Amino acid sequence: MYKAGLTRRRRGGGAKKRKKRKKRKEEEEKEKKKKKKKKKKKKKKKKKKKKKKKKKKNFQVGILKSDRNKQLDLPYCISLQALPSLP
Repeated sequence: MYKAGLTRRRRGGGAKKRKKRKKRKEEEEKEKKKKKKKKKKKKKKKKKKKKKKKKKKNFQVGILKSDRNKQLDLPYCISLQALPSLP
């Protein structure tokens, strides 16, 4: 009985076998490349940077930014310190 691809004497067809082997290797390499590409995509994820909160500068009560540089009267400063700080 004759089966396709199998003969009594396994001789000849070397080029054909080489071709098939080459094809199989190429397909395996393609699959490996696909797997590698998927792994690279996972590595590309970037971590979100946390925003730093700006610290609020504590100005003396009643002193505006515009007249911060101006010198205040001593009694006025003392009265400000005596007052409870506003929120």
